[in-house]
Amino acid sequence: MLAAAAVCMTGAGVGAADVVNATLEGHFGGTTYAVAVSGDYAYIGQGQDFVVLDVSSPNSPVELGRVVTPDLVWGVAVSGDYAYVADDYNGLVIVDVSDKEYPSLAGSYDTAGSAQNVAVSGDYAYVAELRV
Repeated sequence: MLAAAAVCMTGAGVGAADVVNATLEGHFGGTTYAVAVSGDYAYIGQGQDFVVLDVSSPNSPVELGRVVTPDLVWGVAVSGDYAYVADDYNGLVIVDVSDKEYPSLAGSYDTAGSAQNVAVSGDYAYVAELRV
């Protein structure tokens, strides 16, 4: 089972020989397929649900809001007040997250295949898709 979790990474030493120790800081239940973090907020995909979490206290994430997307959320990227969601066979879905308690669907773009992941840079969203 996949779940959203906050992991604290601490390094010892300097340079390429850093040793990293990971410890679990917090957990949010359910099966999570995608996660993006911006500031004190985590944006996750759980099935068809796009969920906004307050992670200002990583040991106890709090759900603020959620919206149901047309298909499965496989990837999430956030830029400003918008989250870009790779939404399986529905393509790219844009979610307005300016109100964290009430995220809302703002638009979409139907890709040719199954949208699996998304990255945002500047004015562009880049979608990885599966075509069969």
